[in-house]
Amino acid sequence: MGTHQLMNHHIKAHFFRALAMGMLLLFAMIVAPLSASAQSPEGLQISPAVIDDKANPGDSYRFTLKVTNIAEGERTFYLV
Repeated sequence: MGTHQLMNHHIKAHFFRALAMGMLLLFAMIVAPLSASAQSPEGLQISPAVIDDKANPGDSYRFTLKVTNIAEGERTFYLV
């Protein structure tokens, strides 16, 4: 095999390796969102997400938070 043929073979090998990696990446980008959406939700939903109020030192304020278990099963959570 001559120098020209070796370089040509080397370039083709890199091309096919890059093509295979690109196809694998494209496949992962298509499949990942599908598998993520099929998973059941976990955790809590808390609203309102932001409380924009000012509190002076020593003052007490009363407000309501709605906490929803968005998991499929029963969960126990502790306030710390």
